[in-house]
Amino acid sequence: MALHQDDSRTQVQVLLSFSNFSRPTTVASGSGGEVLNDTFVSVYGRHVDVFRKFIIQIYSDEWGQYIDLPKGFSVVNTCKLRMVPLQSEGTPLGSLTPDTTAFLCCDMQERFRPAIKYFDDIISVGQRLIHGAHVLGSPLIVSEQYPKGLGSTVPELDISAARLVFPKTKFSMVLPEVEQVLAEQPHIRAVVLFGVETHVCIQQTAMDLIGRGYEVHVVADATSSRSMVDRMFALKKDQVTSAIGHHNQSSPSPEGAPVMFVDRYMEKHITPVTFNPNVKRNPLYSDTRTPDTGEPEPFKPSWTIQEYDQQSVHGHLAGYMTVT
Repeated sequence: MALHQDDSRTQVQVLLSFSNFSRPTTVASGSGGEVLNDTFVSVYGRHVDVFRKFIIQIYSDEWGQYIDLPKGFSVVNTCKLRMVPLQSEGTPLGSLTPDTTAFLCCDMQERFRPAIKYFDDIISVGQRLIHGAHVLGSPLIVSEQYPKGLGSTVPELDISAARLVFPKTKFSMVLPEVEQVLAEQPHIRAVVLFGVETHVCIQQTAMDLIGRGYEVHVVADATSSRSMVDRMFALKKDQVTSAIGHHNQSSPSPEGAPVMFVDRYMEKHITPVTFNPNVKRNPLYSDTRTPDTGEPEPFKPSWTIQEYDQQSVHGHLAGYMTVT
């Protein structure tokens, strides 16, 4: 083992990954988060914006994917680490285009129906998203978690036109078969992500995609968990890890058009999205309830399109959309 010039501690081999780069280096045994952050900056130099905030994740052999560093973590053995930005440059609402966007549907399976909160509601929004992907010609990728035990995708979702339907036994959807599909379409730069569970597979998938340089748009009312607490905190974490959240509360339009992102390229397919102050929040969208009735708090009518755009730029969940 090599020794650092000014440190007699044993040096440990680590593999650092950032964006599309992976580089080996060494750090002193016992190094923690601050040292690792400085190491990333020194190794990647001009590739890392020192004014941005990042988190560091470690590859877990147990889970077969990257996870957040445990509290009090220090390097003692050879390991693989990656740096993920916590702040994005911001993507205003409406910047998605059909030819640069892929849709990922995560584990919407029959056995989850009785366990996941508001499962029927997220199926309804999922139907619109899948139909929208088909209408717009955007690729759809569908995962099924251990289908032998948990069943296939629910029959309400028509996935017959999906580019890929694949089984998995890990949390993240970003597995070799998905990476292959995305690699074959280098024009894809953004992903619309929905499914279950918010705090597990959705969150891990979002982190893996962000780490690979994709814009991730989590459709908040098309994802849920067994617990609303898990769901709420996962969405809040997504906000600070560059995943842009969108709510899509909808009432059927005369044409039955899907609730989708708004873009000038899609005006012929999608009905305009506006804020409706008369619509009350579905329990799925509400983080708080009124103390006297236990019902969700009503929709706050103060949002404007401009305010929503400003919030979206900073990656916050900022309003509720309804098709009129």
